[in-house]
Amino acid sequence: MNCPSMELNTRLQQIVQKLERLQNKLQAMDAENDRLRAVNQTLKQQLETQQKAVEKAGHNISEHAPVSKEKKQKEVRAALDQDIRQQIDHYLKEIDKCIEWLGQQ
Repeated sequence: MNCPSMELNTRLQQIVQKLERLQNKLQAMDAENDRLRAVNQTLKQQLETQQKAVEKAGHNISEHAPVSKEKKQKEVRAALDQDIRQQIDHYLKEIDKCIEWLGQQ
């Protein structure tokens, strides 16, 4: 026959062991978190360095290729002009519809 105090003692020991394992896991997770923060910071710095290099390279390319920059600007202007023409045509059609509708009233 088991004594209730021994059973209680055993259960308390199990709880203490579980708490110790939990504390160890928490410490391991904290250490892993610190490590990952350091890695993250390193990656952020590398990304920033690469972005600066890309910006510099893009700036160098734009200096050496002003013709292509002008060409691109002309293409953008042409596309915008075309878009504006289409919008004007659309509005004119809408105005014509309104005039026709008013004429029917």
